[in-house]
Amino acid sequence: MQVGVAVMDTGVFRHRDFGNRIIGFADFVNGQKYVYDDNGHGTHVSGILGGSGLLSKGRYRGIAPECTLICGKVLDKKGGGSLKNLTNGLIWISDLVRKYPIRILNISIEMESEDGIDPRDWEEFRKYIRYLWDRNIMIV
Repeated sequence: MQVGVAVMDTGVFRHRDFGNRIIGFADFVNGQKYVYDDNGHGTHVSGILGGSGLLSKGRYRGIAPECTLICGKVLDKKGGGSLKNLTNGLIWISDLVRKYPIRILNISIEMESEDGIDPRDWEEFRKYIRYLWDRNIMIV
C-alpha cells in the first residue's frame, strides 16, 4: 500500500512526474472541482515530496517518489490565505484519514500576525491539528 501525503498549499498541477498518484484534491479558495495550481508553490512542494523523476530520468526525484498525493488548495494565486480555509482543509483531511493511508501532512504556510483572528478560530484549528497528530500523522 502506498503512503499518502497530504499537502495544504496553493494547489497542484497534474505534472507527469506525479503520474496518476494525485488521488484527492479540494479547493477551499475558489471552489473549483478540477486539479490546478495558479501559483506553482503547491506543485513545487508536492514535487519535493512525491515527484517520480520521470522527466529527468530519475535525477530529480522527490523523497517519497511512490507516494499518493492528497492536495488541498488553501492559498490563493498570490500565496495568501486564511486560517478558516486552512481549518476547512484540515477538516477535509480528517475525514479522508479513514479512507486513505495518510501518514504525512505538509502545511507550507507562513502566518504574519495573529492579530484580528478570533480565538475560537484558533481553537478549531488546534482541535484538528491534535486530531491528526493523535492518528500518528506527521505534521510538517
